[in-house]
Amino acid sequence: MIGLIKKVIRKVPFAKAGEYHDYENNSMRAYCCFAGKIEKLSPVENTNSNCLSKSIVQEPGFVEVEGEVYDLKSVGVYKFYRLSSYSEQRIVCPSKGDIDPILNMLGYLFQYGNLDQALPQQALLDNLTSKTLSTTCGNQAYIAQQIMSLFDIETRLVAGITLQEWNGYDDGHSLLEVKDARGQWFVYDPSFKCYFKDTTLYELSHSSTKLEKIEFLPGQLGCGGFRSNNFDYGFWVEERLLSKEALFEWYNRVLEVPLIYSDGRYNYPTSLVPFNDKSRISSKYNPLPDDDFSKFY
Repeated sequence: MIGLIKKVIRKVPFAKAGEYHDYENNSMRAYCCFAGKIEKLSPVENTNSNCLSKSIVQEPGFVEVEGEVYDLKSVGVYKFYRLSSYSEQRIVCPSKGDIDPILNMLGYLFQYGNLDQALPQQALLDNLTSKTLSTTCGNQAYIAQQIMSLFDIETRLVAGITLQEWNGYDDGHSLLEVKDARGQWFVYDPSFKCYFKDTTLYELSHSSTKLEKIEFLPGQLGCGGFRSNNFDYGFWVEERLLSKEALFEWYNRVLEVPLIYSDGRYNYPTSLVPFNDKSRISSKYNPLPDDDFSKFY
């Protein structure tokens, strides 16, 4: 009889969806994000280390994470994970009042979407230490403002509103104005990871040519999931993320009337709103004569 070949078949149970069973190779992974560069991190030998902070901001130095020590002395967003069991991220920035490093980090903390939109704002800040948030423009502006305040950077919430017919989902946009070292305000848009150098929101609403001052910033790419009423709005978001032309066209629509938040309400300059639209706009926002609105600058 020709030799009988016996095959030994080892049955390997399949993991359930969302589970990770390769414990031997599932080690801690760490990397640092800053200014468009991603650097893989490895543990270092150092006995003088600090614990991982409870808040999003980490003091620079050697830090112990899950029994391993990492060098967190450089500026950046540090992310640590072990699949299905651990995820944490922290910001490291030694100097306060320095805007550029913060602008080159914030985009790694959130994506434009609405998967986390239902969370209260404090819960969003609490969750920021362990995940990339998916939320819309108002919450992104709020989160960016809170982080910038930790580094003594003065900001204020601003927005734009369209004079076109309101459709209920694409009528305006929330952003920030940031005060630079010279005391001048400029527009920063966390949602689309860009800013407008030496340009205020009032100036953007006056002239579409000011859009050419746009400077794009690094950060999370793509849409972070956007669904409403069983419809996926991903294509709507992605078009502006992928096309500068589409983004500019959209800015021209939603930034027609500048709004600055002060004393618990959004204010707008009356001269930029035609007579036939004054009743509609003033039903939601506070009108100010131009001389009063100009005092914001």
